[in-house]
Amino acid sequence: METFGFIYVISFFIDVNVSILALLFPVLLNATTITSHIMLGLSGFVLCLTLLGRLKPRKVFIPLSLLHLLGLAIGFVLVFALAIKLGPDNIPKNAAPAELDALFTKNMPWFTTIRWIIVGLGEIFAIYGLKTILDIRKNKQLTTPSEITN
Repeated sequence: METFGFIYVISFFIDVNVSILALLFPVLLNATTITSHIMLGLSGFVLCLTLLGRLKPRKVFIPLSLLHLLGLAIGFVLVFALAIKLGPDNIPKNAAPAELDALFTKNMPWFTTIRWIIVGLGEIFAIYGLKTILDIRKNKQLTTPSEITN
């Protein structure tokens, strides 16, 4: 489980950084949508494992997984707000991420600010998670049986 947790934290870090790049370079919106959807599913799984006590430390895995779920909840609220503003018939069905991004940006000028706040929080959480996990791994390597008995 320790290796799985480490891979999850690294994947979270990569996902957040791809999202930041997509904010700067919209051509990457499809890539960030794919990685974020994979991480969203994985985050639900990680949250369950953490709450069951299989993944530790909780102080790392709960915030990381909840941030993805918070992003999903914010997305639902924004789509609902846009549907109220434009009318449900004016929301394109099966639109590409770039089309939806343009639609949100055009109709909700503060949308980009919210995205930057979410990815900023993601970056802070990712760095915190990586540092904590790497510190734990380093401390385990430094603690050998001979050091414990002395």
